[in-house]
Amino acid sequence: MSPRNGAPAIVFLKQTASLRHWFVELGVDLAAELGPSLMYTSVPTDTRQGALRILAAPEYRKATDLVRLRTWFNYFLRAIRLVWRMPVTPLLFIVAQPPYLPIIGYLRNLLLGQRYVVWIDDVYPDTIVRHRRLTARNPLVRLWRRLNRLMLSRAERVFTLGPCMAEVLRPYVASDTRGDRIVIVPTWVDADAIGPLPKATYSSALSLFVEYQHVGDSLAGRVRVVRAVRHRFPVSRDRADVPGDDLIILFLDNLDCVGIDSLIRNGAIHSGPDV
Repeated sequence: MSPRNGAPAIVFLKQTASLRHWFVELGVDLAAELGPSLMYTSVPTDTRQGALRILAAPEYRKATDLVRLRTWFNYFLRAIRLVWRMPVTPLLFIVAQPPYLPIIGYLRNLLLGQRYVVWIDDVYPDTIVRHRRLTARNPLVRLWRRLNRLMLSRAERVFTLGPCMAEVLRPYVASDTRGDRIVIVPTWVDADAIGPLPKATYSSALSLFVEYQHVGDSLAGRVRVVRAVRHRFPVSRDRADVPGDDLIILFLDNLDCVGIDSLIRNGAIHSGPDV
């Protein structure tokens, strides 16, 4: 693929990013392989990295719902103005942020034959329904879901992060003569290069990993969680290959080093040699 008519090889649209963001790194790599490309995202000033030219876009803010909607709409209008001044590019790469941004790709494809792909991190309006901000029967939710099916109907590929996200997206991305257009790209790990070790190579210590997301900031609450898990999953002391009560709990919210130290001092967790 190479640019034609002076157009970039790829135009990337995503409201929020930074110069060290994965999306910028992706753009730099693809531009190096496919030719000079353009990205429109919220960096402080226009810049260039390798063959990728990055244009500064309006900053995303979320202080209130109204501020969020205003910044979404501001970026959306500016992205339309930017893209519509360009000739048809070999590819338009759209991250659905704002969530209705892919409508630009749909309209360009419908009117000009523009090829486009979409990356989706958060599926709207499902996210809003899941957090009970609106009900599934709300007219706005129904209209939004129809818009999703429309703006994804002409996308060549729809990228997402995992199998669960893919299933959420599937009602909006119908299979057709192009086959299954949903592509799962786990950004946090190379599933082929990194996987569970064979059990024979494990350490002799028995560890239990628990993801617990809603403990809150209370130390007492965290201690209760640890004790509850210990009660539910007791470690057998009769096994010769288990040297002690090694229980690891992974908190996903705001537990900092001070909180960990406090838990250790209170005897809720044990600090092993690798801690």
